[in-house]
Amino acid sequence: MRKLLIFLILLIMASPATAIEMEGKPDSTIVNGLVSRVFDEGFRWCTDAERISWRIDTTYVIRILDYAAEQTQKKFYIERDTFTVTVLGTYYYSLPSDFHDMPYERPEFGVTAIQKSSGQKEKGMRPMTVTQMDAYSSEDQPQRYMIREDQIYIEPVVQSGDTIKIYYAARSNTLDALTDTTNISRDYLDYMVYLAIETIYRAILLRDPAQDFLQKQVADFTILRTKEEARLAERKRSLFDLQGQNIPK
Repeated sequence: MRKLLIFLILLIMASPATAIEMEGKPDSTIVNGLVSRVFDEGFRWCTDAERISWRIDTTYVIRILDYAAEQTQKKFYIERDTFTVTVLGTYYYSLPSDFHDMPYERPEFGVTAIQKSSGQKEKGMRPMTVTQMDAYSSEDQPQRYMIREDQIYIEPVVQSGDTIKIYYAARSNTLDALTDTTNISRDYLDYMVYLAIETIYRAILLRDPAQDFLQKQVADFTILRTKEEARLAERKRSLFDLQGQNIPK
């Protein structure tokens, strides 16, 4: 049994991993369950009269969950996606409608130029600024990119028929109904729920600042959110170390 356990551990350690999928795909968690968590974990001690006086109803909680999902995505860049465009011999190309960001310092994001005419050769590209425009126009392969509003600028112009693949962070899904689903993956839902509850208590405290117990609730859920943030940050570092940041660029 001991030898089998050692074998399984070694097998797991030796298995190849792709960092682009290291946090898994979205779990499509239904908003109804998240609303129940907010009420159960944050306000189970409240009476119906208190909830009414504080204007905490289902519609309000969904609106706060939508805000929490957006903030969670912005903080952790959870939802990743890829987008491939066929080069048309121009500098500018439209970005996907759900494009949020593409931080170059994060190895799971970036731009790859796929040169079909040279045997599918892939060359990683680096970001550029407006002042650098035309500085790379004489190169034989695409070198730089720049995000401008809803478009990506590629320099130099690459051959028509080649493709550009973009690894980007997508926006969180809009949540406005109980039947909606969030694309925030399950590992991050605790952070999202704690943030939602903390936000609601902060809003109540603004309307009723004299209540000491409200201040304690804000402090308690701030601590829970902060601890969860630290756990997620450590988990991310561990995954990067395990997978060697092996990202196609």
